Amino acid sequence: MAFPATYEIDFVNTGEEPHELSFVELKAGTTASSVIEAQEAGEDPATLVEQFLGTTGAVDPGSSGAVQITLEDGKSYGYACLIEGPDGRPHALDGMLGEISATTSAR
Repeated sequence: MAFPATYEIDFVNTGEEPHELSFVELKAGTTASSVIEAQEAGEDPATLVEQFLGTTGAVDPGSSGAVQITLEDGKSYGYACLIEGPDGRPHALDGMLGEISATTSAR
C-alpha cells in the first residue's frame, strides 16, 4: 500500500440513539482514550491532536453516513463518537472509541 491513502469509511448506525464517527490524527505517544479523558477533565484535548480529519456527523438509528480520511505512513489516528447519551456523557466515555495506525509493511 502506498501512502498517503484516502479512504471512505461507511458507518451504519444499528443502535437505538444517534451516533457519529469522528477521526483525528493523534500526536506521537497519545491514545484516543487520553484525548477523551483530557476533555472530561476540563483540559484542552486539542493539545493531544495533530489535526481533525473529519466526521460522519450525527447519524440517526437505522441510517448511515460516510467520511473520507487520508492516512499517512507511520501515523496513528483516533476515532470516537462524541454525541452525548441520555446521561450527558459522550458515548466515547462508554467505550465508543478506538485507534488505527497506518504502516507500510514489506513482504
